[in-house]
Amino acid sequence: MIPALCECGNRTFLVFLDDEVGVAARVCTACESEAGIADSDEHSDDVEVVEQAQCSCGSVVFTVATGFALDSGGGVRWVSVGLRCTCDGIAGAYVDGKVDDAPTAHLLANT
Repeated sequence: MIPALCECGNRTFLVFLDDEVGVAARVCTACESEAGIADSDEHSDDVEVVEQAQCSCGSVVFTVATGFALDSGGGVRWVSVGLRCTCDGIAGAYVDGKVDDAPTAHLLANT
C-alpha cells in the first residue's frame, strides 16, 4: 500500500468515487487540490454518479492508501483504494478493480 500525500504535505482527504466504474479522486482537506487515484482520470467520462465516501461514524475525512497487485513482469493487474477514517480509525477498501490497459507503470505514481 502506498499512502497518499498531497503536494502541500497534508495526508487527509475527502474522497469521491464511483465503485461501479472503479474510479476515485481525493481532495486535500488543507489546500483543496484534487487528484485522481491510479487511472481514474482516464475513466472519468464513464462516471454517471459520484458518491462522497463516508465512514459509518459520519465522518468524511480519511487518510488514503492505494494497493497494487503486480504481474510477473512488474505490470499492474489490480488496484485497490483503502481509506482510514480520521475520527474512529476504521479502515476499508472503497474501490478496487482489474487493470486491462498497458503500459501501467504510471499508475504507481497516482496514489
